[in-house]
Amino acid sequence: MPLNTRRNDYIIDEVHMLTTEAFNALLKTLEEPPSHAIFILCTTDPQKVPATITSRCFTLSFEKASLEDLVHSFNRIVKGEGIVADPQALEAIARRADSSFRDGAKILEEVASGSKKITTKIVEEKLNTQIVSSNIDSFLNSLLEQKTGF
Repeated sequence: MPLNTRRNDYIIDEVHMLTTEAFNALLKTLEEPPSHAIFILCTTDPQKVPATITSRCFTLSFEKASLEDLVHSFNRIVKGEGIVADPQALEAIARRADSSFRDGAKILEEVASGSKKITTKIVEEKLNTQIVSSNIDSFLNSLLEQKTGF
């Protein structure tokens, strides 16, 4: 065990992308892990991870994030960064994130870049949501006009 540490954590993100050779090397390590090491394997595609690997692991599956969970997380992020954000703006970002913390954090970073305040208007401008929304409204209004003859 290394000095002054109780344990080393190793995170392998997107483990399903490893080559066959890399999986074979990892298998040997998982069969005889060092006593001070914890391996955390992350994947968005578990069926691509060989059974020889998964059989030596404890599996945790995560549910998609709710809109409320995303907004709560984004609130923590903006407070930590010293950014003021309108609740409606964070909700718009959460809706765009489609239940993904990672995608939401990326969108939040994009929207917040160079600003200490996030408003709904800024979110609309940066994500072109108003343009899309107004185009949909125009389309629906056109359909209604054709159907009703107005």
